[in-house]
Amino acid sequence: MGAEGGRLTPIGLDEGGKVLAYEESNMYSEQGGAVWQIDPTSHKKRPLMRNPSTSYEVEGEFEMGDGRVLYAHKRLYLGADDISEPSSSGSGSGSGSGKKTPLAVVFGHAK
Repeated sequence: MGAEGGRLTPIGLDEGGKVLAYEESNMYSEQGGAVWQIDPTSHKKRPLMRNPSTSYEVEGEFEMGDGRVLYAHKRLYLGADDISEPSSSGSGSGSGSGKKTPLAVVFGHAK
């Protein structure tokens, strides 16, 4: 698992003060996103999780920014903060194009 795929966005700090970063999914290589732990002194990256390749399209629907990405308890939470119209089915936000996108997705490790 490498960080060659998508852009890294800092999303917080872990309990030890190391930076947590979300690697955006890569549409060209059809690879899901990932969460990395970065040591602030050595700059060494350690992978914490990689999302499945089947998730790259749905991950790409979310814009990165404050409050929309959270990694906690070995789970990655992605959420939309813009809703343009109500969804009659409750399955996503409206974009006017008829395509439904989810309001949130959660990725985690299977036990």
